Amino acid sequence: QQSQQRQEQEEQQKQQQAQEKQQQEQQQQLQHKQQQKQRKQQQQQHQQVAKQQEKSLLQQELEMFKKEMIREFSVRMREELAKVQCEGTPFQHSQQQQPHQMQLESEKSDQAEGRPVNRFDWQTVMGRRGISQAKRQQREQKEQNARQQQTADGKKATRKRRPRKDIVRIVPASGKSYLEVCAAVRKSDEANSVISTVTRNANEHLMATIKRSADIEKAKAVIASAAGPTAGAMVVVREMATINIAHIDMLADAELVAKVVEERIKEKILPPIMTRSSINGLMRARFRIPRSKVPELVREKLVIGCTMCAAKVLDPLPKELQRCYRCLERGHSAKDCTGEDRSELCIRCGQKDHKSLKCDAKVKCAICDGPHRIGAKQCKQASSI
Repeated sequence: QQSQQRQEQEEQQKQQQAQEKQQQEQQQQLQHKQQQKQRKQQQQQHQQVAKQQEKSLLQQELEMFKKEMIREFSVRMREELAKVQCEGTPFQHSQQQQPHQMQLESEKSDQAEGRPVNRFDWQTVMGRRGISQAKRQQREQKEQNARQQQTADGKKATRKRRPRKDIVRIVPASGKSYLEVCAAVRKSDEANSVISTVTRNANEHLMATIKRSADIEKAKAVIASAAGPTAGAMVVVREMATINIAHIDMLADAELVAKVVEERIKEKILPPIMTRSSINGLMRARFRIPRSKVPELVREKLVIGCTMCAAKVLDPLPKELQRCYRCLERGHSAKDCTGEDRSELCIRCGQKDHKSLKCDAKVKCAICDGPHRIGAKQCKQASSI
């Protein structure tokens, strides 16, 4: 029994010693980790201090460079002013020496203060964006000068007309009148917050003019929910502008052009009409967008494929060239037309049952049977040309 007790005591002592060793090792590992963390933190602090010192040095160098540039610019301006003042004066030779003396004095002062002396003639070179901005400013300045000249001559200065406000045309439901639709819309506070004025047209449809600050699609949804069952069809009426883009990549299609334009103006458009130039093979696109989106589209060039293209707004056709879609001749509109009804004929060949988009026949005038479209300038029997 005594020997067993001794063995047990020895085993317990061994276990205690092993536990103490483990504890010591763990403490040493923790101390080592803490030391490593402290070293990392010290390294990070040193790096931050070094970065701050580098930044401060760079800022000092930039400030010195700016001061040098300002000093050189002032010296040049003084020289130019001295040259201008010297022209036509008897003291021309003596005054021409003044800028040089001033420059020498400035260099001496720089040397005395310990600043570096820079005797190079620096010139600033403008980039493409700077050149385009300068051209735009020159154009605006010319327009402003022209307006001032017109006002000085007693003429009324021409101003750029703001695009008309968007309109939501509401067709009353069957058995309802425009007054009932108007009463239902006026009851909604949300609709009143987006509508500026409400009128009606000759067909007794309600014309809700939308504020410029409101989004047209959201306004249409608000008006539709406010009108409820009193309203039938709803159409958005917007002032449109015709856009022409030339010199487009020869591999571009209508979908690519529409995608680029939609990304710029943040609004969907119909696929443009694409034509190919017979001179260089490049494409030309023609489409319509809301006039309020024209400044966003025209402010910079568009990247279409491998080409950079400028969008231009086409001026509206004069009244004598506008086509009547009833008689297909020019010089008047359908509401003022008193001629023959040719609205079902093809403009290209003068036949029925198809339109000009799907026409493969020879070009033939429906009035004089000549080799031209109806309403062309060379038509001798045209009523308005």
